[in-house]
Amino acid sequence: MQVPVLLMGYNVPSLVTAGANNEKQAYALSLAQDVLDGGLSARLESRLIREQGLLTTVGTSYDLLDRGDGLFMIQATPREGVSLEQAQQAIISEIEKLKTDPIAADEISRAKTNAVTGLVYAQDSMEGTSTYDRLTTVYRAR
Repeated sequence: MQVPVLLMGYNVPSLVTAGANNEKQAYALSLAQDVLDGGLSARLESRLIREQGLLTTVGTSYDLLDRGDGLFMIQATPREGVSLEQAQQAIISEIEKLKTDPIAADEISRAKTNAVTGLVYAQDSMEGTSTYDRLTTVYRAR
């Protein structure tokens, strides 16, 4: 059985490559990732999976701490009967809404909570501890 999967990638700056004058862009990308894919109440999950029923899975990734420019990745599996093109258009539509629809206070609050809990839980593994160390190293280098 073959299952189509949509992969979308955008070349974006990391905190390191954004530079001191543009670091807000990197933080905005991190916030956008959380708003789009930060749990069951995030926009892609709630709108494209549960409300519209276009996708069966969706996920994003962005590494704020990449050494160089990175990729803002979106992966999605369309529901049976939904084309890759329809799935792509629905995702692009949600990304475009970030430009016009302000991010709600509860979405920002959720993103902050996710960031804090992510750092706390990261201390439970060696990989997480190294990520935390990378974060503090990048911050101190600024």
